[in-house]
Amino acid sequence: MQEVVVMGARIEELQVKLKDLRAVEAASAQVTAAAKPKTPVPSRKSTAQTKAPEAPPPFSVVGVEYRGGERFLSVAPPGSTQLSQLNLIRPGDMVAGSNWQLNSLDDSRALFSINGSTRILPLRP
Repeated sequence: MQEVVVMGARIEELQVKLKDLRAVEAASAQVTAAAKPKTPVPSRKSTAQTKAPEAPPPFSVVGVEYRGGERFLSVAPPGSTQLSQLNLIRPGDMVAGSNWQLNSLDDSRALFSINGSTRILPLRP
Protein backbone atom coordinates (compact mmCIF):
# COMPACT_ATOMS: atom_id res chain seq x y z
CA MET A 1 0.00 0.00 0.00
CA GLN A 2 2.83 2.36 0.84
CA GLU A 3 4.35 1.73 -2.59
CA VAL A 4 1.12 2.91 -4.22
CA VAL A 5 1.23 6.15 -2.22
CA VAL A 6 4.89 6.70 -3.11
CA MET A 7 4.21 6.03 -6.79
CA GLY A 8 1.21 8.37 -6.70
CA ALA A 9 3.38 11.13 -5.21
CA ARG A 10 6.05 10.51 -7.85
CA ILE A 11 3.46 10.67 -10.65
CA GLU A 12 2.13 13.94 -9.23
CA GLU A 13 5.67 15.33 -9.06
CA LEU A 14 6.33 14.38 -12.69
CA GLN A 15 3.02 15.91 -13.79
CA VAL A 16 3.95 19.19 -12.08
CA LYS A 17 7.38 19.17 -13.75
CA LEU A 18 5.81 18.44 -17.15
CA LYS A 19 3.33 21.29 -16.68
CA ASP A 20 6.18 23.65 -15.71
CA LEU A 21 8.25 22.57 -18.72
CA ARG A 22 5.33 23.14 -21.07
CA ALA A 23 4.78 26.61 -19.61
CA VAL A 24 8.47 27.46 -19.99
CA GLU A 25 8.48 26.11 -23.56
CA ALA A 26 5.44 28.20 -24.49
CA ALA A 27 6.94 31.31 -22.90
CA SER A 28 10.28 30.82 -24.65
CA ALA A 29 8.51 30.34 -28.00
CA GLN A 30 6.73 33.68 -27.49
CA VAL A 31 9.99 35.37 -26.49
CA THR A 32 11.81 33.89 -29.50
CA ALA A 33 9.10 35.09 -31.88
CA ALA A 34 9.10 38.56 -30.33
CA ALA A 35 12.92 38.73 -30.19
CA LYS A 36 13.48 38.68 -33.98
CA PRO A 37 14.43 42.32 -34.59
CA LYS A 38 14.08 43.88 -38.05
CA THR A 39 16.61 46.62 -37.29
CA PRO A 40 20.05 46.35 -35.67
CA VAL A 41 19.96 46.29 -31.91
CA PRO A 42 22.02 49.03 -30.18
CA SER A 43 24.92 47.98 -28.00
CA ARG A 44 23.91 46.68 -24.58
CA LYS A 45 26.56 48.80 -22.92
CA SER A 46 24.76 52.00 -23.87
CA THR A 47 21.30 50.78 -22.88
CA ALA A 48 22.15 48.62 -19.87
CA GLN A 49 19.83 49.20 -16.95
CA THR A 50 20.41 48.04 -13.42
CA LYS A 51 17.65 45.76 -12.23
CA ALA A 52 16.33 46.53 -8.77
CA PRO A 53 16.82 43.59 -6.41
CA GLU A 54 13.65 41.66 -5.67
CA ALA A 55 12.22 42.13 -2.21
CA PRO A 56 12.49 39.06 0.00
CA PRO A 57 9.30 37.10 0.61
CA PRO A 58 7.30 38.04 3.72
CA PHE A 59 7.88 34.56 5.14
CA SER A 60 10.63 31.97 5.63
CA VAL A 61 10.52 28.66 3.80
CA VAL A 62 11.09 25.83 6.27
CA GLY A 63 10.84 22.88 3.88
CA VAL A 64 8.68 20.45 1.92
CA GLU A 65 6.49 17.90 3.67
CA TYR A 66 4.52 14.92 2.39
CA ARG A 67 1.22 14.08 4.06
CA GLY A 68 -1.10 11.45 2.69
CA GLY A 69 0.87 11.38 -0.55
CA GLU A 70 0.38 15.12 -1.04
CA ARG A 71 3.21 17.68 -1.07
CA PHE A 72 3.04 20.77 1.17
CA LEU A 73 5.36 23.75 1.62
CA SER A 74 6.08 24.60 5.23
CA VAL A 75 6.41 28.37 5.83
CA ALA A 76 6.77 30.60 8.89
CA PRO A 77 6.87 34.34 9.60
CA PRO A 78 10.41 35.79 9.39
CA GLY A 79 12.32 35.30 12.62
CA SER A 80 9.78 32.79 13.89
CA THR A 81 10.92 30.49 16.69
CA GLN A 82 7.61 28.84 17.58
CA LEU A 83 6.44 25.58 16.05
CA SER A 84 2.87 26.86 16.34
CA GLN A 85 3.69 29.59 13.80
CA LEU A 86 4.42 27.12 10.98
CA ASN A 87 1.87 26.93 8.17
CA LEU A 88 1.49 24.20 5.55
CA ILE A 89 0.39 25.38 2.12
CA ARG A 90 -0.23 23.45 -1.08
CA PRO A 91 -0.48 24.63 -4.69
CA GLY A 92 -3.39 27.05 -4.98
CA ASP A 93 -3.09 28.27 -1.37
CA MET A 94 -2.06 31.79 -0.37
CA VAL A 95 0.48 32.44 2.36
CA ALA A 96 -1.45 33.88 5.31
CA GLY A 97 -1.16 37.65 5.63
CA SER A 98 0.34 38.15 2.16
CA ASN A 99 -0.54 38.19 -1.53
CA TRP A 100 1.82 35.30 -2.36
CA GLN A 101 -0.01 32.33 -3.93
CA LEU A 102 1.78 29.00 -4.36
CA ASN A 103 1.34 27.82 -7.97
CA SER A 104 3.53 24.72 -8.04
CA LEU A 105 5.96 22.90 -5.82
CA ASP A 106 8.66 20.31 -6.40
CA ASP A 107 11.69 19.12 -4.44
CA SER A 108 13.96 21.96 -5.61
CA ARG A 109 11.73 25.03 -6.06
CA ALA A 110 8.44 26.71 -5.29
CA LEU A 111 6.67 28.83 -7.93
CA PHE A 112 4.59 31.74 -6.58
CA SER A 113 2.30 34.38 -8.12
CA ILE A 114 2.41 37.83 -6.58
CA ASN A 115 -0.01 40.41 -8.02
CA GLY A 116 0.23 38.85 -11.48
CA SER A 117 4.01 38.40 -11.53
CA THR A 118 5.80 35.10 -11.06
CA ARG A 119 8.57 34.40 -8.57
CA ILE A 120 10.56 31.20 -8.13
CA LEU A 121 12.05 30.41 -4.74
CA PRO A 122 14.76 27.74 -4.67
CA LEU A 123 14.38 25.17 -1.90
CA ARG A 124 17.33 23.92 0.10
CA PRO A 125 17.74 20.16 0.41
